[in-house]
Amino acid sequence: MTLNRNHTLVIVASAAALAITTACTEETIITPQAASRTPMTFSSYLPGHTRGFSSVADIQTLAESGFKLYATYDNGGTATTLLDEKFNVNATTGVCSSTSGEQPYWPSDKSATVSFIGMYPSNYFNVDNLAKNVDDQYELKIETAGNKDVLVACVTQSESASQEGNVELTFKHVMTHAILKVSSADAADYAITLTQANLIYVPESSTLNCSTGAIVANADRKTSFFFIAEETSVTDEAVAVGSVMVPASDGTGTEVGLALTYQYNYGNDVVRTYKDTAYVTLVAGYQTNINVKISGDKPLVVSGSIDEWIARHDYVDLGLPSRLLWATCNIGAESPEEYGNYFAWGETVPNINVSWGSYSWCDGTMYVMTKYCATENFGTVDDLVRLELDDDAAHVNWGGSWRMPTSEEYAELINSSYTTWEWTTFNDVNGILITSKANGNSIFLPAAGYYYSGNNSLGDRGQYWSSSLYAASSSSARFLEFYDTFCSMLNNTRVHASSIRPVREP
Repeated sequence: MTLNRNHTLVIVASAAALAITTACTEETIITPQAASRTPMTFSSYLPGHTRGFSSVADIQTLAESGFKLYATYDNGGTATTLLDEKFNVNATTGVCSSTSGEQPYWPSDKSATVSFIGMYPSNYFNVDNLAKNVDDQYELKIETAGNKDVLVACVTQSESASQEGNVELTFKHVMTHAILKVSSADAADYAITLTQANLIYVPESSTLNCSTGAIVANADRKTSFFFIAEETSVTDEAVAVGSVMVPASDGTGTEVGLALTYQYNYGNDVVRTYKDTAYVTLVAGYQTNINVKISGDKPLVVSGSIDEWIARHDYVDLGLPSRLLWATCNIGAESPEEYGNYFAWGETVPNINVSWGSYSWCDGTMYVMTKYCATENFGTVDDLVRLELDDDAAHVNWGGSWRMPTSEEYAELINSSYTTWEWTTFNDVNGILITSKANGNSIFLPAAGYYYSGNNSLGDRGQYWSSSLYAASSSSARFLEFYDTFCSMLNNTRVHASSIRPVREP
């Protein structure tokens, strides 16, 4: 079974029949001489959105531009290239095609470790930027013109460790997306024009360690990137004036300079020009919102936030009436089939040993709720029937606009008018595949079970919390339960440690 996620690149090839109509064929520099060698196949998730200079690029943009896939391995002490090819992706079907018609094969030695590097955009990849460090790990130097989102996938794998010769590529953002917003409280009294805005002391490049995933900015900080191409009026509302994609380190990030030039028109032909600078921190793989308030010759007032990019946690558009976007994996998981973390309802820290004596929102018993209570016999009524964002595990753990789905949104997800569901196995994990009737996109929910009083049902059933209280009995909340012959919304006591599948609006 091939999981057909939204924007998922699915490549299927058979050792018996390598038909181009059902497989993505790639170039191999070494022509296989033995029919016993295993064909390489690839699957990869493409983020729902990536970012361009002044607009949002979507999957169609990536489908048109393609990505470069490079593969190499140590062949008796000699670095041997297996693959150096561009792939194009059909955004509708998810099927890919290469620029050549030859099929790549795994090395004859099934234990040989092959390093795969994929990169968007394809023309950004330069094999001269790939080298091994002192620890024998591949590192990729990443450069940018400041106006392109760059994604990289690194996988090191042998045929014996693969599933029938398949390699799964997971792309990650390696740039930081800096968005500048400018406002002024003086705009009601004077005409204010922003004439120049740019980042200074920006690294010329960064280096991605393909083994650890760490991104380190180049120490040479000479590059400058401009936010605006023409003069822009400043108002009393914070308005985005431009954005750039630049190299930075991950983790604690990279400090760069922000330089602004702006003019005040005081009337009577009195125009004054001011220049000022400040410092901001950029983090690779994240979106940095830089909010600046200007006021004449006073120092810039700079605030901001570092948010996860939409695509940092991948999602699927199932074409539902609500337009809700569903995450492709659970909190704490890195792939659809991983179980992830378990939470009591309304708690934001994973915990599989919750009891009424330790639960955050009760006074030691299920009959005295201290928050989220709609009935008097369960505590003091506060009429909170949906989790606040501070108590929403999806929002607290993933940030941005991610949150837990409501009971109504789960009901929409499994509504037979919009989707179908089937009990299946994906990568040897039981669960349900929910497929859209509108666009054919799917999500997989693993049967991750639950934890409560020694029970778990791991692999036999799934229990997924909604953000909705069961108002008729405030010690319980609404959740989705499924097993091989059943899938429906039910109620469960809030101390059950269950899975969470986040959602977000478009």
